[in-house]
Parts: sequence; structure tokens; C-alpha cells
Amino acid sequence: MSSNNDIYDVSLVPDNVCTLDGTDFYQLVQSLVGETVCEILRIRSINSTRSFLNTDDVLQIFKYDSPDLIGIKNKLCHKMTNGHYIIKAGIKSSLAYLTKLLEIKQDQQQSIMNNDNNNSNEQTLPYEIINNNSMLRSLFSWYEQNENMSNSNHKQIFLSSFIDNITKNLSKPKHNYRYNESIKRFAVALFILGGKLTYEFVRMNLIAALPAIPTLNNLILNANLRVAEAEFRFDALQQHLLSIHTKLGFVSEDCTG
Repeated sequence: MSSNNDIYDVSLVPDNVCTLDGTDFYQLVQSLVGETVCEILRIRSINSTRSFLNTDDVLQIFKYDSPDLIGIKNKLCHKMTNGHYIIKAGIKSSLAYLTKLLEIKQDQQQSIMNNDNNNSNEQTLPYEIINNNSMLRSLFSWYEQNENMSNSNHKQIFLSSFIDNITKNLSKPKHNYRYNESIKRFAVALFILGGKLTYEFVRMNLIAALPAIPTLNNLILNANLRVAEAEFRFDALQQHLLSIHTKLGFVSEDCTG
């Protein structure tokens, strides 16, 4: 069964209806229910959506005897033989339709605002946590400065990725840690340049920052980075030079016993 609200087409009402006043308000009323209702509202000095919805009985004015109202009464009412005026049914139904239509639209807008506020509250960190944590305040300040840098070359892209990777892992079990590609490349470079002891020292003191040694070995094997004694890999070297767009390189001798 369809709802009674189905007969009210709220798409005819603009989203800013609650803020309409003056000419804009009267133009909307005229487009919805005609000039006659507009005339009543002008006589009653009801010139906005808010004042209209806050008026209990718009037609109350027709209950008064005043020479100023004779013209509008003769136009919008039936005059009885006893001198009393009865408002035409079409006027009453038009006002009822306008009132219901605006109320439905107002309720819809309020519902949207409430949902937006709820979503905003869910996505916003509690102020007390930020205010009581100097590290969070410093991070917010640094991220803001980093994002506002006009020169992308000066942005700390890797550092931002590094911090982001750590914070994401800290909310997971250790066996479910994940590392993005830039962290994997950094880990491999640190292991090759610094050796196993250096890598483990850094990894133990930066929790959730770097993958474990077995994971690192798999990365090196999958990337074909392992170096074998007396094996020359000129094809791989050429591919690497092409990938970084350079023709220069440096060669050194390892004199370790």
C-alpha cells in the first residue's frame, strides 16, 4: 500500500526552501499552489517558509470583520444570506497541500543534516584524545605543513608512507602486518647496506615498521637480488640502468677475507 506522502512531490521544492523569504518565497508558493494563496500570505505578512510553518491558522484573518478585508473575502469566500463568509474548499486544500509539502521537505533536510553530523562524529577523533596527546598534535601539524607544500619535490612522501604503514600495522596482530612497496624497497636497501645486525637493531626498535628477516629473504629471492660468488649479471645490470634512465655506474672491490 502506498504512503499518503506519495502524493506530495518534494522534488518540486528546492533544498534551500527553509531559508527562502520575500520574493523567492512568494515565487515558490505561486508555482506550487497559485497566486491566490500568495495573496493571502501577503495580507498576513507571511513572507518566509519559517513564518508560514510557524503560523497555526493562516485563514484566521477571515474570521474578522474589517472593511479592509471585504474585497479579499468576496474573492475567496462564499457569502451566505446571513452575511457570513465561508472560505472556498480549493483555498483550504491548497494551503493544506502547501503546508504538508513544506513539512515533508523540512523533515527530509533535517534527516540529511542529522546523518551528516553522525557520520562526521564517527570519522572525527575525540578532541580529548588529540588534546592530551602531544604526538598526535605534532603529527597533525607536520601533515598539514607537508600537504601545504607547493613544491612536490620538497614533500616528505616516503616519511609520510613510513608513518602511515607503522600506524596501520599497530592496530593489527603481528602475524597480519602488511608493508607497502616503498617500505619493502627501503627494507631491502637497509639490509644490503647495513647488514643483518644493523637491520635487526633498527627493526626491533621501530615496532611494526619493517618486515622480519624471513620475509625479507623472500623479497630478495623474488626480486632476483641475491648475489652469487663469481657470477656476472650484466643483463640485469643493463635492465636496471635503463629503468633509472642512466648510463653511469660505480664499481668497487670487496677485499673481505
